[in-house]
Amino acid sequence: MKLGGYTSIAFILGTEHQNGSMMMSFWLFLLPSVFLTWGSRDRLWQAYALRPTEVSILETQESESSGWLVKQGGFSQPGLTRFTPANFGSQRLNEHLGWYLYQVALYGPPDVLIVGSSRALQGVDPLALRKAIGEGQQGELSIYNFGINGATVQVVDLLIREILTSDQLPRLILWADGVRAFNSGRSDRTYQSIIESEGYQLLLEGVRPSVPLLWPDAEQCYDIPIPFASSEPSVSLISSVLSSPCLLPPVSQRHQASIWEKALATIQANRTLSDLTPLGFLPVEQVFNPQTYYTRYPRIAGQFDGDYSGFYLQGEQAIALSQLLAYTQRRQIPLIFVNLPLTGDYLDPVRLAYEQEFHQELNGWVNHQRLMMVNLVSPELENLKNPKYFADPSHINQWGAIAVARELAKHANIPWPKPKSRMETAR
Repeated sequence: MKLGGYTSIAFILGTEHQNGSMMMSFWLFLLPSVFLTWGSRDRLWQAYALRPTEVSILETQESESSGWLVKQGGFSQPGLTRFTPANFGSQRLNEHLGWYLYQVALYGPPDVLIVGSSRALQGVDPLALRKAIGEGQQGELSIYNFGINGATVQVVDLLIREILTSDQLPRLILWADGVRAFNSGRSDRTYQSIIESEGYQLLLEGVRPSVPLLWPDAEQCYDIPIPFASSEPSVSLISSVLSSPCLLPPVSQRHQASIWEKALATIQANRTLSDLTPLGFLPVEQVFNPQTYYTRYPRIAGQFDGDYSGFYLQGEQAIALSQLLAYTQRRQIPLIFVNLPLTGDYLDPVRLAYEQEFHQELNGWVNHQRLMMVNLVSPELENLKNPKYFADPSHINQWGAIAVARELAKHANIPWPKPKSRMETAR
């Protein structure tokens, strides 16, 4: 399916007579008559859209690809609306915003939001967690994994307090990570990249990435940059266009969601395992084998590990934690920190000492009733340190992510929300 030029993607919602002639009335939603151009300077696909219009169908060709109905030709152009790209300095954050805001627009915010670094992104399987929690109760929770590569406390705080709006927040936040995210002594490159980005400058101007309707003020909408894998449009590109928060149906047409669910399923079937799932999770197949791993990668001792450089648990990360806890408490959103498991091979004496210091610090927050914690590095959970559950010494693979999800579902001290009724979800 070609997306260049004036290829248009739309669904015909009805017909009407006008001046005695048959006209087709189009409401161009979600993918409204989109055409794409390649911007070499920013390496972004630029999305343009036509406003809703009545158009005659002249020599229209129909083709079907990846579940999409493609209409070519016959479109009038009453005025082009450009969506200005906004880059948040993190490809993973950009990608997540597209997927997350799309689903929030259709179904509302999730019951549970998983946040953290790449350790969370690939370390907690939201589908497995949903199924494990759902055993023995009616209904299942909606869960999304918003893990961002390199995310620190400051990044998580920025996401929850500034990037997402209050009506995009979940009912419970599951923060899965470890001590490295709390170290104020090392350079926080991910946070720095975000606050220097165009997207953050828009935040400072009061413009948040949201889900504005295409009618009547589409010109106020800006697009999230589209991840790319090649110079040619592909199924993943179509998926990325779909994920744009600017291209969503109005509330009155959300009953059409089943159409888009089918399209999403078709697209997802064509995505590779290295891509995010629709629930934000990154499944990793690789299994950590200590005997072969260190023939390809150097073994770095804790005292030389840059992630622990200038180890300091106060400072900017502690300030961000305090801000985040105050914010979630005001909004009565439970925040649970999950200290993710690590391999015994990784926890050498130096890292283990840092881990113990970190655990004591977290216990201080817990004792002040400002934070709930689940410690999966506990000696009682030795099975979670098995190399078969890891992709490398400190990152969990897809089987470990399932094991972690099942372990979390067992914890009675996590105040899991009750599943919403169908009527509540429909609202």
